[in-house]
Amino acid sequence: MSHGRLPSPRPCDERALQMKLSVSRSGFTLVELLAVIVTIGILAGTLMLAMVSARDNAEAARIISEMRTMKSAACLYCSDYGIWQRLRDMASLGL
Repeated sequence: MSHGRLPSPRPCDERALQMKLSVSRSGFTLVELLAVIVTIGILAGTLMLAMVSARDNAEAARIISEMRTMKSAACLYCSDYGIWQRLRDMASLGL
């Protein structure tokens, strides 16, 4: 054992070193793959909740619109056939 002297470095083949590095890191690890799958699942779940909420809001808007249409139709019918006047007359008679 010689003190103060470092062993001489072996000659390095850069191509072999690059191949070794590229082979050792050529794909995803299982943990990385699972993390991506979980992230996609969380995003999909959030999107589904938003879609359900939007569908419910659209249904409520449709129902309100149909109710307005029916109210307008009833008012027009009553106006055309003088039903408002008859109702007023009946109310004044106490019927």
